[in-house]
Amino acid sequence: MRHLGELRSLLERGARSPSYETLVQVAAALKVSLSELFQDAPQSPYDDPYFTRLLEFARGRRLSRTQVDRLIAVASAMFEERAREEPRPPIRASGGCGVEGCSRPVLARGLCASHYHRQRRAAAR
Repeated sequence: MRHLGELRSLLERGARSPSYETLVQVAAALKVSLSELFQDAPQSPYDDPYFTRLLEFARGRRLSRTQVDRLIAVASAMFEERAREEPRPPIRASGGCGVEGCSRPVLARGLCASHYHRQRRAAAR
């Protein structure tokens, strides 16, 4: 039996073909299906095997067609339709930030993000 390093070297150089068992072990170690080992690079970002996670999610939870439709509706609302329909204006308190001369939107406690974080850092000292 050959040393593992020598076998790996032979496989990497193409001097030897891997056995079926070796391919199964490689696929398991990479957490991909055996067929994915033989696929060319994805044609587009959406051909990426990573997106099979969505399919695995639905299958793993045994979602019904109705549940899949609901999941798609939620995803559509989150990533497509809302973004196209209406851009949301920034939330502003009446008058903006409580620091004199600053009119940026309020994050918390009547202050914009930068003034709020400055106040928190100063209080932590």
